[in-house]
Amino acid sequence: MLFSPTYLYIKQHTITGKLYFGKCSRPLNKMLKYRGSGTLWKKHLKIHGIENVITLWYGLYDNVFDLVSDALSMSNSFDIVNNKSWLNLKVEIGIDGNMGGEYSSWFGRRHTNETKLKMSEWQSDGKCPNIGRKTSEEVVRHFSKTRTGELNGMFGKTHDMLTREKIGKKSEGRIPNEQTRLKMSDARLNPPLYQFYNITTDEYYFGRKRDVELYIKQPIRYLLKNAYSISKNGWKFIKQIAYPNNNFIFD
Repeated sequence: MLFSPTYLYIKQHTITGKLYFGKCSRPLNKMLKYRGSGTLWKKHLKIHGIENVITLWYGLYDNVFDLVSDALSMSNSFDIVNNKSWLNLKVEIGIDGNMGGEYSSWFGRRHTNETKLKMSEWQSDGKCPNIGRKTSEEVVRHFSKTRTGELNGMFGKTHDMLTREKIGKKSEGRIPNEQTRLKMSDARLNPPLYQFYNITTDEYYFGRKRDVELYIKQPIRYLLKNAYSISKNGWKFIKQIAYPNNNFIFD
């Protein structure tokens, strides 16, 4: 996770006296003008006036561990979720996203079967906002850069045995349908070839997945998913070359 210096702040509505505890990674002058983004807090401002908000306190943090520690400590000491003087709906953790566990806004909650069915029907009716949308090459390149190497959340990590067992148990009893079986069979009998290029040595190499991984000395799964990714030793995925029934087909 990339961390930017972040402010913790306490805002107050001068007419009603209500308080809000939050975070902001904007510069100081913009943070002081920032009114907060909590759902209940924003509704309160809409009713009672957004111009009557002041900043009671703020503190700048350049260390994520101190930030999270103080955010949780202040959230608990002020009891911002249960105290009626505060308009926070959940504990402030100081960073974007969820820490999980009891601090998650969904802790202990589940969608009902009725809700799941409604969500499924809504997306099946073509109402999903992402239908027909394509991510631009610029955004794809940005995602690739921010998720490659040490920036990748799984960099240097491996699944422990307990996690592997859980994954295995979830796969038990699954039977692939006929179409999937045909694809799996074709992939085993006629595996594709992958072409790679080394930007450092100006070298091309193509072969089956296992052969490529042995040659470039690293797994290629991530490089295949991210067309703009470049490995640490300079290898880049170029294209996939299929040869069904042993008849080579080159693009």
